[in-house]
Amino acid sequence: MYRATGEYIFLFLVAATHGLPTTTNVPDVDTADSSNTRIVGGTPVSNRTEFPYQVSVRWSSIHVCGGSIIDTQHVVTAAHCVVDDNDKVLTASIVSVRVGDLYTNSISTTTVTKSVKYIFVHEKYNSYAITNDIAILRVSDPFNFTPYTNKVNLTSTRPATNVNCVVSGWGTLAFEGPPSTVLQSVVVPIFPQVNCSAAYGGSVTSGMICAGYAQGGKDACQGDSGGPLVCNNALAGIVSWGNKCALAGYPGVYTEVSSYLRWIETQVARDSSSTLFLNLYLASICICIYLRLI
Repeated sequence: MYRATGEYIFLFLVAATHGLPTTTNVPDVDTADSSNTRIVGGTPVSNRTEFPYQVSVRWSSIHVCGGSIIDTQHVVTAAHCVVDDNDKVLTASIVSVRVGDLYTNSISTTTVTKSVKYIFVHEKYNSYAITNDIAILRVSDPFNFTPYTNKVNLTSTRPATNVNCVVSGWGTLAFEGPPSTVLQSVVVPIFPQVNCSAAYGGSVTSGMICAGYAQGGKDACQGDSGGPLVCNNALAGIVSWGNKCALAGYPGVYTEVSSYLRWIETQVARDSSSTLFLNLYLASICICIYLRLI
């Protein structure tokens, strides 16, 4: 999650020590944290086939965020996981995704690593308000689906309040704590939208959804950013931001997937990060010429 100071330090240190772009675009508000690195109040996952869609998003092979496979070529994650301190989209060649294993620091016969060919960040992503915090990664070659590597379906509707959902990731077990090397998961209920918005001073928009307990104790955290919130066996949220981790009265805030279905479909259909805009530009020229000729 975007857990202000904690996520900034986490991503900054990863970037600085590996020669990558430093990320400093952290919201300057007490209640907006930056990305978290581990599940709080959860349990280690023992059966990887329960989360075949969960990927580790990496900068130069270092885990920084989570993500979810949505088809054979695409992963959905948070926008703030793949932009630099100037909100410029990272060079795709430094980003990769890993799936099929429970651990971030070792590989097995089921581990699959894919390089990223294109990164599509929402054109209206706002790093200060953390709105439209969504991005699509296209891998260089398709995933072969197995019991350990598979897609998650996208929800078509916003889940109802109090529905239990599962969030997973390799984030920290506590705010600013050490990252987990083993995949963790925790069950959290959908939090009332009105109450969540009030807790965060009106910063929660219709494109966001909240999950957690009023008393706190269970949440996503730094390093879990971009990862899945699955409700009724469908991807309903993308780990985005919150106030530290698992604090009473401050549920985790997620990008609400059903609000972005059309945007996701558009990105998946794109030829490349530039081709879509080129095609639109050429189409507009043709229309203008046609109108002048008639």
